[in-house]
Amino acid sequence: MSLSSNEDAPAALKRSMYRESILTLSSFTAAGIVLAIVLALLLRGSKSHLLFLVVALIPCTILLGVAVICYVSAAVTRYQGPLRAGNISAGLFILGLLQVPGLVIGDAIVELDVLEAKRFCEALVDPLDQFQLEHGQYPEKINELLPSSEGIPRLLGKNFYRSDGEVFSFEVHDPSEMMGFYDYSSENRKWTHWAFLD
Repeated sequence: MSLSSNEDAPAALKRSMYRESILTLSSFTAAGIVLAIVLALLLRGSKSHLLFLVVALIPCTILLGVAVICYVSAAVTRYQGPLRAGNISAGLFILGLLQVPGLVIGDAIVELDVLEAKRFCEALVDPLDQFQLEHGQYPEKINELLPSSEGIPRLLGKNFYRSDGEVFSFEVHDPSEMMGFYDYSSENRKWTHWAFLD
């Protein structure tokens, strides 16, 4: 009876350690997914989002090395201490690594934001042209031509519309580029992208 119990003890300990590892890594994975989604919605593929990812990935490479060392130590010594340390290190590595697809999602979101802002501006072109036909010049401010049923898209600043009376232009902020923006001019009727490093 005693011999059987002694034989079962290592197997039970192994199962317990395995369950603990799965639970820890699953928790970090879930937290990483939630964090990636939250940052994608808040930072939306901006330069701040990219900077956060770079800063997060630097310690992740160290954590991966720590996790490998701890797992090897746990396999050799059969102690739970190194295993737990390895689980936490590996979990933090996974949490950081999951921010990469979060940036991809953020990039997709910011592209939709840019598209929404462009379409909003393009919908104002015909009313502006009509105003110019009726008054002989474009309005200095666009407030009276804005649709009252919807708000202004998030990438449009207070002065997204500019005009000297003869021509007008729109400006759409591009958060994915350093000092980036899209410019629409009534002279060429097309969007031009500008950025600090262009």
